[in-house]
Amino acid sequence: FFLMIRRPPRSTQSRSSAASDVYKRQVLEFQKPHNSEDRSEACFTRRIVIGNCKLNDVKAEKPTAFEITMPREEKGQFFTCDKLKEAVAPGSETVITFTYKPSQPDPFIANIKETKDIGQWIEVKADLRLSGGFVKPGVADAAQFDIILRAYLNQI
Repeated sequence: FFLMIRRPPRSTQSRSSAASDVYKRQVLEFQKPHNSEDRSEACFTRRIVIGNCKLNDVKAEKPTAFEITMPREEKGQFFTCDKLKEAVAPGSETVITFTYKPSQPDPFIANIKETKDIGQWIEVKADLRLSGGFVKPGVADAAQFDIILRAYLNQI
């Protein structure tokens, strides 16, 4: 299996290295809107790609499965994921979209100029579990990743 977000440095491929641990914690930061009317995609969506390598030996191919567990905490209500569980066939990939859905500002407060840029960055952790696919003999066929979802919540 492969997760296309970011690769660890070539010199630290060992699973026990600190860089490998950092690799398992991926941050998806949603861009802070330039103003309250900014509805650009960069402010509200982020994507990751999960794929499964096609092998020369068809007998060694196995599907890769993934499962995403979204946060249950209060701030988790602002984030959604379009695919929580799926299998990816060898030679295929799937795109997973995370969406940030901030609450609508109070209409009374939204019209006050001084409150337009008041807010805070929020952060939650989603869990991603990958299993299956081709792995070297003796290596576990499951891996756990933390997907950190970070966005600016414009509220008082």
